[in-house]
Amino acid sequence: MICCGHGQLCLTGCSVVTIATAYLLLLVFRHPLFFIPCKYIISKQIKCTWQRRWDRSPTTRTTYDYVPSVGKRTMFPARRCTALSYSRLLLNDSSLRIHQHHAGLVDTKECECGQGVDDAFHYLFQCARFSHIHKSLMQVVDKTWSEANCQGPPRCSVALLLAPAYLDVFTKDQCEDILNAAK
Repeated sequence: MICCGHGQLCLTGCSVVTIATAYLLLLVFRHPLFFIPCKYIISKQIKCTWQRRWDRSPTTRTTYDYVPSVGKRTMFPARRCTALSYSRLLLNDSSLRIHQHHAGLVDTKECECGQGVDDAFHYLFQCARFSHIHKSLMQVVDKTWSEANCQGPPRCSVALLLAPAYLDVFTKDQCEDILNAAK
């Protein structure tokens, strides 16, 4: 619905017609009064559509598990090399054997340590080749978890390490601490 009164523009609804009308008002009147509400409605509709498509998409389900909502700014580790590795893990395009096997580059999904499938969880929490890194990561996670006043021990998950901001329990600084724990 679009109504004008007392020098203000009131736009409600989230439909294509509303968006088209808002855009038309913006183009026709080119008045600052129309710009902010029109921009807000258009942005809201785009985000609604984007989220709906993300929720319904049959592909990229692993990334969806880590990053379920659109529109939030994704945080990455400060070190570029680590940030690239995190991005590749989020996109299922890393040098882990499970990703290479899916692409037909290796014959087995088994990790070189011989203790399981070489996937993100195994790499981040279980692989014997990286046990010294696991220990330091978990110390940072435990410290950050208690600083955030979370109850009980942290539930170890790939999402906790790759996308802590999406858990909605940590501050920006706490998310940065977790993301930069791997050195």
